[in-house]
Amino acid sequence: MKKTTSRAFWPLAAALAFGFCCAGCGGGPPMQKAKGQVLVDGKNYQVGPREQLLVIFYPDVDQPPTTYPAEVKSDGSYETVGLEGRGIPPGKYRVGLSSPYGGGSVTIPKELGLSSSPIVREVVLGKDTIEPIDILKPAG
Repeated sequence: MKKTTSRAFWPLAAALAFGFCCAGCGGGPPMQKAKGQVLVDGKNYQVGPREQLLVIFYPDVDQPPTTYPAEVKSDGSYETVGLEGRGIPPGKYRVGLSSPYGGGSVTIPKELGLSSSPIVREVVLGKDTIEPIDILKPAG
């Protein structure tokens, strides 16, 4: 009788282990994709032909230290797709701008490229747009 009991135990144990493993797969915190726009004095930023402009989202908390870059398209638009393409965690972010090669329509001030940037935006679960970022009016 012990053999029958142990035989029934292993498939059940394997099924439970598989269930616990799958519970961690694909789960995790909710994520949000959101679209935004980079402006210069109220007009769409025009990314230069050899420029790469990034909008970098720094969580406005100590942990986790993950950053979320989004590449700006030629018309100044971008989308927060995150590391796995599902978006980024909802919350408040300091937003930096980086143009490592230059060549854009406006020079990005150094202070806007840091994690201490004055630009703060919130990614809200269920909302697919972010307030525009105006390079000449970063705090507002």
